[in-house]
Amino acid sequence: MGLIIPRVKAEVITYPAPQGTEASVHYLVEVIQDGKTHKPFVYVSHAQLPKFNQSETTSYSIFSFTGKTTIRVTKLNGEYGECSILPTSYGMEVSKEGNTAVFTMDRPRKVAVEFDGDITHPLLLFADEPETDIPSPEDPDVIWFGPGNHTPEGDITPKSGQTVYIAGGAVVNAFIKARDVSDVTIRGKGILNGRIFGHTGGRHIIFSGNCSNITVRDITIVDAPGFYVTTSGTGTHVKNIKGLGWWFNTDGIAVGENSLVEDCFLKCNDDA
Repeated sequence: MGLIIPRVKAEVITYPAPQGTEASVHYLVEVIQDGKTHKPFVYVSHAQLPKFNQSETTSYSIFSFTGKTTIRVTKLNGEYGECSILPTSYGMEVSKEGNTAVFTMDRPRKVAVEFDGDITHPLLLFADEPETDIPSPEDPDVIWFGPGNHTPEGDITPKSGQTVYIAGGAVVNAFIKARDVSDVTIRGKGILNGRIFGHTGGRHIIFSGNCSNITVRDITIVDAPGFYVTTSGTGTHVKNIKGLGWWFNTDGIAVGENSLVEDCFLKCNDDA
């Protein structure tokens, strides 16, 4: 008897943006599967250091899927000649339908959609695998942020064994700080946003000191005021983080010994 490979159910999951969130005026994104069109929200981040930033804005959209999908990106503010999907190593072919670029994805990807080589207003697509292990908001060891806009008083400070969960559709305006703890996880499909803090330089939006077994995965970090993730201690695992920063000192990720960083996408204005 041959090996039976189970068929994975095809699905597309999009996440609502908090009420009042500014939408990109540059792009419309559609994800089409099995004849159904999904329209993930397209966020926009404005340059925070215009004198030095080469882009004026960065638009980005977050969604999850399995199976094969057709992606349609419509450029809303003028015609274009050519469109490229970066990195080019993926070999993703693009067709043109008026002001819309059309291409397919058969697996999760983190890509940039570039029109006529212009990086003034780039678009980033963060397409993930769906979550299969969403924690319960009733779990006392979970610091839960559901869909919506959240600005906690003070830093988020998880204890040993706790999970900070940022759900898809949630935007959390806060620093996450841990010290002398172990077995902490920070995850979810939501956004950790540092814009309200401006440029903090040496203060990093996720920081752990003298910690072990810290896991950070899947979230999107936007307008980082400094490094995105910095840990000391041992055994940090950073996976599938999407990061966007404008300031100097937005150096990306720095971890201690016996650590692993994999499958991340970082747009930095300093070392990555």
